[in-house]
Amino acid sequence: MTGPVTPGQYHRRRPGLPGPSLPSGGEPTASGLAGRGGLELACSEEAPASLLRALAADPRLEVRVAVAANLNTPADALGELARAPETSVRAEVATNPACPPDALARLAADPNEHVRARAATNASLPPACLERMARTERVWVVAKVAANPACPEGLLEALARAESGRVRAEVAGNWRTPSAVLMALAGDCDQRVRRKVATNPSAGVESLRRLARIGGEEAVAELLGSSALAGPLAEALQAAVRSPVPPLAD
Repeated sequence: MTGPVTPGQYHRRRPGLPGPSLPSGGEPTASGLAGRGGLELACSEEAPASLLRALAADPRLEVRVAVAANLNTPADALGELARAPETSVRAEVATNPACPPDALARLAADPNEHVRARAATNASLPPACLERMARTERVWVVAKVAANPACPEGLLEALARAESGRVRAEVAGNWRTPSAVLMALAGDCDQRVRRKVATNPSAGVESLRRLARIGGEEAVAELLGSSALAGPLAEALQAAVRSPVPPLAD
């Protein structure tokens, strides 16, 4: 890989190596860190809060983006970065689980759709924000709401009836989706939805049996060939083929 280091890539590019040495002695300042490997320090999993707070004011955009993505960045610094004029900074703050709820709620209403979409994936996003976004956003953002592991069960039930197969597929793949909803989605007309049910660890045997009944042996064989389907789920699906049950009421 060539080119500049981007947030999240530093440790992947140097696997097994320790992070950069951290400055010692006194409180770090943004001006004092300039030219001292600020980007690598901002990406470090060992960077202390005081250092990241100083780097949040660094004049270099790539450093501030990295600070916004760092899980160790203190809440007050993330709150300030959430107001940054640069979309790339706000987008990284929006996906950071350490982002304070008030800042995250503000990012969920950001003028930029891509920032809002990033916020929709954050499990720390308040439920009220997820519910509002499900009503007001375009389909591709609503799909991210449906995939959020913190999505309330009631909202998942509502989104399971969405017109968009893309949204229903994300509901089918969410481990928080109630078993009764997964049972209904196992009979969905969209193959993408049925496939997500088959790979959902929360899917019960009855949902898999319904998949086998609707899809037939060819569809089941295709599902069993998926690398995402393994262990107990694959065994249950195989058992459903060997021991078919009477048709279930739709």
